[in-house]
Amino acid sequence: MSHSRVRRAGSRVSAVAAAEVRVRGMLRWLARAVEESRDSSVTRHAPSAANV
Repeated sequence: MSHSRVRRAGSRVSAVAAAEVRVRGMLRWLARAVEESRDSSVTRHAPSAANV
């Protein structure tokens, strides 16, 4: 078992972890945007399509 193979696997794992963190942050931002648009549409009684 060579060291280069271990290093390559480690870089792949770190890339996957970085992508997972990025996706999680994107989902959190989307959820916040949906909640904000829902709150604004409820308070102003305006259709959510007007916010887009």
